Amino acid sequence: MALYLCVFHSLANIPLDDPLARAVSSRFSMQPNMIVAIWLGMGLIAILKWPTARFRGFPAVVFRHGVCMSLVLYQLHTGFDELRARWYHDDTLRSYAQGILHSLPQNAVLLSYTDINWNTIRYLQLCERQRGDVTHLSLQLMPFPWFPRQHHLLRERNIHFPAISAD
Repeated sequence: MALYLCVFHSLANIPLDDPLARAVSSRFSMQPNMIVAIWLGMGLIAILKWPTARFRGFPAVVFRHGVCMSLVLYQLHTGFDELRARWYHDDTLRSYAQGILHSLPQNAVLLSYTDINWNTIRYLQLCERQRGDVTHLSLQLMPFPWFPRQHHLLRERNIHFPAISAD
C-alpha cells in the first residue's frame, strides 16, 4: 500500500500541501485499502477454517460467528469516534464551494468542469438552499445528446444556446 501511494502521488503531480488537492487525492487511497481488505478476508477465512476442521457442529459455528462479531464490534468501537471527528470537522470542500458561490455576482452563470466543483456547489444549492440565483452548468454534461433537451429549462433564466448544425 505504501508503494502504491508513493508511486501514485509522485506521478500525479498534485501538491499535497493544498487542502483541496489533498481531499481530491484522498479518494484514490481506497484502491490499495481494498486489496489489503481482500487479503485480510482471505486470512480470516483461513484462520476460521481451523476450528471447523478440529471441532464439528455447533461449537465451530459459535466460534466463527463470535470471532466475526467481535471484529465488527472492535472496528465500530475504535473507528467510529475517529471517523466522526474527521468527517464533522473537515470542511475543506464546503469552504471551497462557499468561496466560489459567494464570489459570484447576483444571477451569475457558473460553468464548472470537475466533479469537485460540480458536486460541492450543487450540494450547497440544492440541499442547503444557498445562492439559488446562480445558474450552475457542467461543461462535462453539455456534450451529452440529452443536454439540448434541457435548453428550454434554461431559457427561463435568459440563457440561450446557439443552434448546432448537423454537418
